[in-house]
Amino acid sequence: MKRYPGLKPFTAQEQNIFFGRAEEKIKLYQKIKLEQIIVLFSKSGMGKSSLLNAGVIPEIIAQNYAVPLKIRIGSFSEADTNQPTPIQKLISELNISKKSGTDFTLDKLIPNENSIWYYLKLLQSQNFENKLPYILFFDQFEELFTYPKKQQIEFFEQMANVLRVSIPENFSNLLQKVFNSEIEADFTDEDFNLISSNLQIKVVFAIRSDRMSLLNEITPYIPDVLHNCFELKPLTIAQAKDAITLPANIVSSDFSTPVFGFENSALNKIIDNLKDDKQNIESFQLQIICQYCENLIEERFGINKNQQFRIIENDISDIKNILETFYTKLIDNLKYNNEQEKKNVYKVLGEDFIFEKEQRRILVYEGRAEERLGKSLLKQLTDSFILRSEKNSSGGFVYELSHDTTVAPILKAYIKLREEEQKRIAEEKRLEEERKQRERIKRQRTIIAIVSVAAVVSIALGIFGLWQMSKAKQKEKIAIEQTEIANNKSKEAEENLLQFKKGEAKKKILIAQNMIDLEQFEVAKSYLDSAKVYLEGTNNELDSLLNICNKEL
Repeated sequence: MKRYPGLKPFTAQEQNIFFGRAEEKIKLYQKIKLEQIIVLFSKSGMGKSSLLNAGVIPEIIAQNYAVPLKIRIGSFSEADTNQPTPIQKLISELNISKKSGTDFTLDKLIPNENSIWYYLKLLQSQNFENKLPYILFFDQFEELFTYPKKQQIEFFEQMANVLRVSIPENFSNLLQKVFNSEIEADFTDEDFNLISSNLQIKVVFAIRSDRMSLLNEITPYIPDVLHNCFELKPLTIAQAKDAITLPANIVSSDFSTPVFGFENSALNKIIDNLKDDKQNIESFQLQIICQYCENLIEERFGINKNQQFRIIENDISDIKNILETFYTKLIDNLKYNNEQEKKNVYKVLGEDFIFEKEQRRILVYEGRAEERLGKSLLKQLTDSFILRSEKNSSGGFVYELSHDTTVAPILKAYIKLREEEQKRIAEEKRLEEERKQRERIKRQRTIIAIVSVAAVVSIALGIFGLWQMSKAKQKEKIAIEQTEIANNKSKEAEENLLQFKKGEAKKKILIAQNMIDLEQFEVAKSYLDSAKVYLEGTNNELDSLLNICNKEL
């Protein structure tokens, strides 16, 4: 057993180590005896739950003044479609049921009624000889205002019936008809006594001071809800010293540590570091430091049991760091299979258990918690009091961060991891973009090289083509020139041949003429025929000589 509960609120079983709030315990107890409705408010972490659990409720029981009923509505979760309404949650927290084989008086009027007034009357009927009043302690009452508006209004209306009406209208109207014999009901005197007896109900709403304005929404139904408020303030220096030193001095084998003390310098250092400018000290910070000191003593006790144990100033040289790292050390020291599993715990706590926008805790149902964390880590988180669990109306469990003070450091650690993850992703994206850019540049260079080679080849082919074209034109020119020369030579040859034929024809004509003169007409005709072969077209001289020869022959 620990001497200092640390994160979790004190319980009724720990009232023997609950020090520093004796004055507030008596004052709140006396105020409850005087008033029907009390609003207990303070900053988160001041110890409202501890004051009720280990202070006021045990005092009420010890004085046999009333029957205390601790109620926790819990936060609304949109993810849970089967979540009970605030009224259903309150009724389940009363932990009462109809006794088997008995008929409850009110069932004779309205069977299967499920109102808050009905179940409180049922509770009263089962303890009718006990005339003690009932006190409903609503812890963390700000959670009610996370539910849908309609469910809130139904809750306010029914609580108004409990606190302000002896008999609700629906029962009263039916009861009047019974009196007037308009309906039949087997009512005994005992039944009438039960119905007509007042419900002695008192209510304590415990709520964070920064949520106090939400109570204005109740005033249309319970106008005096804010008339009697009790503020739980931070510890004074004297109260803080009692809360630090007295638990350490208790002799009991139930504790995991021996009796130990605090050197004055160490005690003063704790006080000086935790007090604000008004000399006040917040309870939850004090509990964290005290549990840190208790853990140091437990380590030393395990090493050497034969010594006196004291906390010295050097043991707590950096109180600010102790406070900041308390929660993250608890999480970091859990048993993980790998580093990613630890990061996932921060991720789940930051995303599922904290409403980041409002920086408040969220209830997570058992199935969701096991799915996101796994059974082993869920148990470790619960055993270390980072998470706390409670039964719901369906028999399962709901989980939440153990205290409002866990929200800020866990959220800070989660946001840091988230930013690191975002940076890692951004860096991977940047490196991937650089790789792609290098690939693009490489492809572009390849394309440029191919285009350049193609351009060079194209230019070369162009030059070669131009050269070939020039060469072809040059050859063509030479061919034309040679053709012209050949044509000229052909013409010259033709001309020479023509002149040759004319010359030969002229010679033969001349010989033929001589032959005619010698009257050798046949010889002359043969020469004339031969001359005719060389001549193209007609020749008057040749034709005339041929006529002469033909006549003579």
